[in-house]
Amino acid sequence: MRDADLFLKYVKTLSPFSQSLERELAKKFKGITKAVIYGFVVVGILQGVLTGVGLFIFRVPNALLLTVLAVLGAIIPVLGAWIVWLPAAIYLFLTGHVVLGIGLALYGALFISWIDNIIRPYIVARKTKISSAIVLIGMIGGLIVFGIL
Repeated sequence: MRDADLFLKYVKTLSPFSQSLERELAKKFKGITKAVIYGFVVVGILQGVLTGVGLFIFRVPNALLLTVLAVLGAIIPVLGAWIVWLPAAIYLFLTGHVVLGIGLALYGALFISWIDNIIRPYIVARKTKISSAIVLIGMIGGLIVFGIL
């Protein structure tokens, strides 16, 4: 990001578009980028908080600290809230609380993990005024083409 202005000037020399169209495209790109980042933060906080609810329900020790870690992990795209709820479920299972461990694993896999796929496209679509179906297809396409960053 240090050389963003220099990079932008270089890209503009390659563009076949008029300056007014370039400005409009840059404005839209900036808005979409902000919406995607906003979506990551909001969904990350929601996933982290709901992970915390699950940790309390399934009686995981140090649930408050783990909730904070889940929020931080969920905001970072590569990590996610699973980095907290999965080890917690394994811990419950290994300490003899098999039903609680299975319950937390199911809660995490079927509820917390799917929040990302359902709510993020909706948030980004609302912020950008683009159909949530298009946003979802774009996100899936981005993962297929670029992989998980």
